[in-house]
Amino acid sequence: MKGVNVSVFLYVKFNEDIRDFDQAVSSVLGSEGDLVVITENRRSCRELTKISRQCSQEDIIVVHSLDSLGLNNEEKVAQLDFFVQNDKKLVICSCPSTFEYGVMQPMNKATLSTISRMLTSEGGKIFEFPVNRRSNSGRQKLDYPDDWEELYELWSNEKISSREFLQRSGLKKATFYNMITEYRNGLDNIEEYIRRYKCS
Repeated sequence: MKGVNVSVFLYVKFNEDIRDFDQAVSSVLGSEGDLVVITENRRSCRELTKISRQCSQEDIIVVHSLDSLGLNNEEKVAQLDFFVQNDKKLVICSCPSTFEYGVMQPMNKATLSTISRMLTSEGGKIFEFPVNRRSNSGRQKLDYPDDWEELYELWSNEKISSREFLQRSGLKKATFYNMITEYRNGLDNIEEYIRRYKCS
């Protein structure tokens, strides 16, 4: 990777804590690399599919866990197989074998192939290390509506009212304000994270 400007894409679901990516990011982010943070709803993988198609073979995509790849094993296997077949690099924080020995090919490709085979085998269970070990992480994170980002942007730009946000999202008032607080905290954490790594 020396001499090549590598982008590291952090693919963060709304219900994940970006600080859980520390170990993987420290392992893969070189001094000349750029860090790009992409966020998305827990149930969607549109942004992951988009960046995986657009990134180069030198770039690295970092996800929290296998659950970040899809809602079921079939979706997860399809994502893993795309990375393997296209020689693209994927780091899974809860699977240290995807980054602790480096992410150069063919090592990363072989690791992802093994995980994919295990998911398609009978039972399809893979042991993943817990990434979130913070003492204050006991409360379950809120499940955001599918169109949250679009509605939040309209609301924050005062193009829709709180009442319309509630109607369109189907949320109750208390849940809405809890989500707003949690989402803003998440955005603050992302900004702080990027500043800490001095990346764009």
